[in-house]
Amino acid sequence: MTLSRCRFPVKYTSVALFFACAAPACGTETLSSPGASTGSGGQMSGGAGSGGTSSQSGSGGQMTGGAGSGDTSGQSGNGGSGSQPSGSGAQDVIDSGDLDGPPITVDGSGAGSDAGGYSGPGKLVCNPGTAGNGFQDLSATGIPAPADYTLRAGVKPGTLTATAMFTSTIYPGPKFPYRIYTSANYSKSKPAVFMTFGDGSEYVNNFKVPVLLDNLTDEGVVPPAVVLFIDPPLPEPERHTIYYDPPTQKYSDFLFKEIIPAVITPNYPVSQDPNAWVTGGHSASGEVGWSVLWHTDRYHKFFGHNCSYGAANVAMYGNVDWAKLIMTSPKRDLRVSLVTAPVGHDLVDQRGDWTKINQGVADALAAKGNDYRFIIAPGGHDGGTNSRPDFPTAMRWMFRGCSFTN
Repeated sequence: MTLSRCRFPVKYTSVALFFACAAPACGTETLSSPGASTGSGGQMSGGAGSGGTSSQSGSGGQMTGGAGSGDTSGQSGNGGSGSQPSGSGAQDVIDSGDLDGPPITVDGSGAGSDAGGYSGPGKLVCNPGTAGNGFQDLSATGIPAPADYTLRAGVKPGTLTATAMFTSTIYPGPKFPYRIYTSANYSKSKPAVFMTFGDGSEYVNNFKVPVLLDNLTDEGVVPPAVVLFIDPPLPEPERHTIYYDPPTQKYSDFLFKEIIPAVITPNYPVSQDPNAWVTGGHSASGEVGWSVLWHTDRYHKFFGHNCSYGAANVAMYGNVDWAKLIMTSPKRDLRVSLVTAPVGHDLVDQRGDWTKINQGVADALAAKGNDYRFIIAPGGHDGGTNSRPDFPTAMRWMFRGCSFTN
């Protein structure tokens, strides 16, 4: 059977090998002259914007702080020995073959425990209540165009750097374009939330994250924020088969051993409270975002936009069923927002119907007692009339009742 976006062979092995970044080989370069660009417009590629960030070199220091016992910062993997989800057979250790990913055992045992919570500096305390939780079918009414995507009068825009390029040794070859946003009220002397988005140009230009956060941080409903937007270096289908679809720890290592220590840690202090860390993505970048969330204990908040959970549930990746894995693993401290098109209108292929697969994940989160929202709205897999117009509401929901205590 031929699966779309899954074209390269993957091998399985019982030997786990872990590779760390050689720090001097990791680094960044900018695509335009030094100086930060202000405002929220611009494209992700081609060095858009009125300025650029200073070129970085080296891998910098490691992220520190209480991210739980499953934290992978500065470590070489966290595969566990826990039980395999029922019905999935013996545990598979995935060797990504052509993908060269650090082999891992995909279960919940290596993810760390949330017991006790974070107690270090910059603790984010949230009392969100239950408004907006659960399933909402908006397929008949649709979602109005959000006003939060237009910069309000009197709101000071944050800073969005020009596109820079990051050289990875974990993913050798083409360089990763990235940009960094800081809200206007961000201060290095005060705690800030931290967000990462794959398919960064889509989140800059289509989901309009910079303008959205300009408005919401000014309003006070989202704390001061730093956002890292990363684009994959290669187009379809390689971006899926190399970076996004395999549910390995490789992308986590890229984040926590390479790009975050190199471009965020030395320049943008943020809270180390996992409740202040958010990841997510659209389609396949949502899948890799969830993989990062699951294999580490650094992110407790997640945005899934037409999320490709089904990409992992194929034989070449060990048939990872995320809903089953949630059910058979210890409860995680998660707050999750998922949006899809109606059944039959989101992505449907040999791996299943993406709406039904997302529904299974939502049901599993509900059964575990996690805060979640699952929205079905008109449109298709591109998210143009479902995930994108819902995003301002989702962002408000994600940080409702949240503030830093120190």
